[in-house]
Amino acid sequence: MPRRKRSYLPGCAFHITARSHNGEFWPDELRTEIVEIIALGLKQTDAVLHAFAVMTNHIHLVLRQGEAPLSQLMHPVCQRTAYAVHRAVKRTGYVMGYRYFDTPSIEESHLRNAILYTHRNPVEALMCADACDYEWSSHRAYLSASPSEKRISALYAVNDLFASGLPDRTPQQDYADFYVWYDACKKLAPSDPRPYAPGVTAGDEYWLENFGVKRLAKRSYRPDLRDVVIIALAELAPTISLDALRVGLRTRPLIALRQAIIERALRAGHRPIDVARYLNTSDSTVSRVNVALARKARRCDSWLDRP
Repeated sequence: MPRRKRSYLPGCAFHITARSHNGEFWPDELRTEIVEIIALGLKQTDAVLHAFAVMTNHIHLVLRQGEAPLSQLMHPVCQRTAYAVHRAVKRTGYVMGYRYFDTPSIEESHLRNAILYTHRNPVEALMCADACDYEWSSHRAYLSASPSEKRISALYAVNDLFASGLPDRTPQQDYADFYVWYDACKKLAPSDPRPYAPGVTAGDEYWLENFGVKRLAKRSYRPDLRDVVIIALAELAPTISLDALRVGLRTRPLIALRQAIIERALRAGHRPIDVARYLNTSDSTVSRVNVALARKARRCDSWLDRP
């Protein structure tokens, strides 16, 4: 089975995870060196780092992709991490397991959760009682306006994503309130009622201006087929999951939604057979949409050719 093409969405935020081979633990003293490796990698790309956490056997990064592909950052980071582990434990062989995982953040809630999940990961792993006690993450930078708290100079903390819009509130205070709520929710049982989330009205506006899918869709690049579908779902039917779209139910709303997404994928230049396989639909369905697009294009051309 061929590898999935890497996502290419300049301007989009991603949650990236790179894990060790077979979950092997790296020496504790390497975490500081891995932070420096990430900082060095950021200087060689135009990606913008928003959050990070270096654990004992994996790395979490939340970043915004620039014009360069994600591999321009992740390949040297994983390679240098492997070299550092080889030197520390005096062995050779695999260090990183599988390929790194990249998940695009197409909703403001997903990006907030990615940042908070990254910062709370050391607490979840029982490595510390409070995220503030863990020095190999960007949590402290979000709580303090002091540049000295940044372990990576290139870190751009997006506190405004958590902004309530209330007067006399700093971005650091809004982030702290949201983290306390998130931490409390994680400690509750599934059946326990959830406390009310802090308001993030200004944060939602910040998302639309800096990360929103409508802004991304206006760019002139050609995204991966998966990203075309995800962006279309976020705009046309935010409540419908990708799995529900691909399961093949033939209700009128889903049929109309599939046709609209097929049309977008074909307009983006993807082959009909690839669209059919990815959406788990028939070749004839995609072919009908393709024929309709061709007819529409011919009508437009004939109208333009009129004297």
